[in-house]
Amino acid sequence: MPPDPPVAPEPTAADDLDDLLKAADEPFVESDPSEDPAFIGEEMDWQPEQWVDADSVGAGWSNFPESEHHVLGGAGGVSVVADAAAAGKVITDLAETEALLNLLNASTLHQSAPIPAQDAFDLFSDDGADILVPGGSIDPDQFADIYEAWTDDYTQVPEHTKALAEAFKNWVTAKNDPSLSLTEKFDALKEYGETSRAIFDQAGLDTKSDEWKVVIAECKTWLTDLTASDRLLLAHHAGFIHPLLASGTKPGDEKASIIYWLTPAYEQDHPSKDKVQASQLKKYASLVDGTYPDIDGVTLEDVDADDALHAAPKAPDAAQAPGAVIDQAAFADLQALHAIATAAITTHDIVEKRNAALRLRWALHDPVLGEGVTPESVAALAPPAYLLTHIGAPQVPVISEMAGMDGDLLYHVGQSDLNKVADPSTPADTIAEIVLKADANKKLVAAGKAKWAESEQLWDDAVASKALTPSEWDTIVAGWKHGKQVATQLSDSMYSAAPGAIAIVKPPSEQDLRAGLKKVGIPDLRVVAEHTGMEHTGAPTPRSALQNWLIAQAHGNTAKMVAAQKAASDKHAAPVVPSPAPVAAPLATGPASKVPKAAKPAVSSASAAGAKVVVASWAKGFDDLSALLDHATKTHTDIPARDDAYVATMTLTSAPQNAPSGGSHTRVGFVCGQGQAWFGKPHPSSGGRARAITESTASEAKAALGLSAIPVYYRQVGTAHHAMQPLLQGAKPLSHNHKDLSQHDVDTIVRQTVGDWLVGEHDGKEDNWLRTASGGLTRCDLGQAFKFWGSDKPALDWEGNGNHGTKLIKQLLQADVNGGLAPGVRIDPTAALGVIGKAEAISDAEWAAIVRPAAEAGVKAGDDIKWVDRMRKKAAKRLGVADFQVTDDQVVDEFINEANKRRKSVREDMAAAFEAKGYDASVLRAL
Repeated sequence: MPPDPPVAPEPTAADDLDDLLKAADEPFVESDPSEDPAFIGEEMDWQPEQWVDADSVGAGWSNFPESEHHVLGGAGGVSVVADAAAAGKVITDLAETEALLNLLNASTLHQSAPIPAQDAFDLFSDDGADILVPGGSIDPDQFADIYEAWTDDYTQVPEHTKALAEAFKNWVTAKNDPSLSLTEKFDALKEYGETSRAIFDQAGLDTKSDEWKVVIAECKTWLTDLTASDRLLLAHHAGFIHPLLASGTKPGDEKASIIYWLTPAYEQDHPSKDKVQASQLKKYASLVDGTYPDIDGVTLEDVDADDALHAAPKAPDAAQAPGAVIDQAAFADLQALHAIATAAITTHDIVEKRNAALRLRWALHDPVLGEGVTPESVAALAPPAYLLTHIGAPQVPVISEMAGMDGDLLYHVGQSDLNKVADPSTPADTIAEIVLKADANKKLVAAGKAKWAESEQLWDDAVASKALTPSEWDTIVAGWKHGKQVATQLSDSMYSAAPGAIAIVKPPSEQDLRAGLKKVGIPDLRVVAEHTGMEHTGAPTPRSALQNWLIAQAHGNTAKMVAAQKAASDKHAAPVVPSPAPVAAPLATGPASKVPKAAKPAVSSASAAGAKVVVASWAKGFDDLSALLDHATKTHTDIPARDDAYVATMTLTSAPQNAPSGGSHTRVGFVCGQGQAWFGKPHPSSGGRARAITESTASEAKAALGLSAIPVYYRQVGTAHHAMQPLLQGAKPLSHNHKDLSQHDVDTIVRQTVGDWLVGEHDGKEDNWLRTASGGLTRCDLGQAFKFWGSDKPALDWEGNGNHGTKLIKQLLQADVNGGLAPGVRIDPTAALGVIGKAEAISDAEWAAIVRPAAEAGVKAGDDIKWVDRMRKKAAKRLGVADFQVTDDQVVDEFINEANKRRKSVREDMAAAFEAKGYDASVLRAL
């Protein structure tokens, strides 16, 4: 007799575990029909045409005919959305519909009839003037015609539909709230589903109706858009037993029964959901009794480990646990820690001080005071706040000890997450989410290292055998590329100190590659080089050119590839990269002919000119980690690290000699208490505070994108608001001779141009670039950031201040076409990949936190800040209200929406911008 299936701990969300186990009496068989959407549809008693539409995972609105989108009714049937995932659009239309209902609905004067056209016109018009619309205006007569057509078949919206709209708005608000955790958002989704069902029940409506499909689609769209690990976390949160066995909780799952089970639009106690749960219990039993060694690759050990990971968090050791007793002896220990944390940097280094501060933070979190220890004496031991920022890898051992967490796992989390783990007040749900992300990062590192190791072995074998085939070289380079890709992908989400991470950063050095390739016979080198896109690989092309080509390909250095190709071509007296002649405009053939479009410039890039550089699709994708890092290091070593805590309290003494000359703004020199040179740009106007904070925000934002950025701070000195920054010693203005720019200089300018777009800074003229003392290149003077927010364009040559100098990138576009750059130097769109990847990796909440200070300061300054009126109008349009009805908080939200919108679309925006200038930017879309 087979053993009974094991009974997992009873979930808090269900009291009917016995019933579930009874449902699991039948042994599990693979391809269980309870995983099939058709089974679920039958269980819900839907007609086939209903469950096909409603249960297609993530279908959203796309499965519903346009005629069924009129969920709000209204005049002619107000179409709310065409895509339920576009939450902003939903909110906009709901607000617009409500505004129109308020305008047209019952009132004491008009008794449920639309108000007269002239009265309506007056509500939309400013002081009786024509109503401004895109491309023109509408006068009262034109408005009357439109208004009459709109109100011709006006009908009252049902009360239940208004209630559903309100429930939907509450859910969307929660969904877009960056302060809510994933589990809190799921709880809000549950409330939306349960509230909607209650509205339907009260109104006596059929849950097979089109309106109910909207609720189902919204729930399933949100759940489908989550990652598998997110759904796994939510399944544990909701009380599902052994969710790792359910489809939809692992990457690559074709089905997703867990989405159905989690969808709150379906009754939680429906028998079909019980069967989904019972199916996983059957699977677990079959693993326990050995019927199957694994199910879809998941073993018993995997399930148990996952269940343990999501069990109640292990409490820290008593000595560090919140609520620990502080007696006289413990108090003396804390005094010693406080002495270290507050000691001079010459006595204890910053790592010791920060580690002591962390121990204090944990010990002082909600303590129980022993005899003779007063609250005042404990409060006096609070660590300096500045030591609890900039927490990094050196603090991992202490955090591991304090939090009772695996130190190796903590090396695989990012800066912001490590700060949360280091805070004893962080909720357990948040910690659980961080652990999941860290575990995923750890697995990615392991996979990347394995791929890299495979390539290394192939390379060693090729060198030992002195033979190399094209397929072997492809595999070798692909492995190195994969390692670099993993390292780049994780650069924002974990520390490079993580075990194994350093090993996958780059391929062997140029010196090691050259030594290995020297052992390979030249016939093999010719075949492999030709296979990878090199031309003229036969004699008399020398070994050195072939080796240089392959080394450059492995390192992703397109400039060196072009140089190697030129060396080979010169030997064959056939240039590889001819400059194509501009295309002549066709002659007009008659009066009906259209004016011909201007030919695009002949771009001096290998890909645009037709050179066969096959690897250009990825060569720059993860940066040339030899020469590029050298160039970047020169820049970053000359720029001091950001230190907000010090700047907030530093003493300043007037030092006129530290005020740089030039520029259109007044500059005031200072020296701080540590003897460092500083200068500020004072802004005495009413919007001065906002302008200074804006420049500080732009500086911080560009640094978050991985770009060199001089740290700018807001600091009030006297009555003036300063954009305060350190004076870079040895820095000098950029040369006006574009032929002095190296390839890495031009790549830096391309990257900074992407960053400028993301902060709306269009004043990148030559005067606003600096050559640092070590030879690096950086942007300066970001005072015009966000000025044209909402009206600017991502075009490379777009300028808001055309009369204040031409942007450097615009000058380089002309120089690239006209031979104004140094030989071999060109504009390469792929240089933008690193910044684009950084931008995409930043979450909505993180980016919002970075740009919010500029938004809030700008709104407070009002009309003195140019973008405020534009954002107010955009918010009014989105909310369906008059401009004056938009609150300052809503303007801030609109500003942040714009910031995240361009961050998310930056890849396509930059690809289109380069293509508009004749460059091949397909790699920006491909990687």
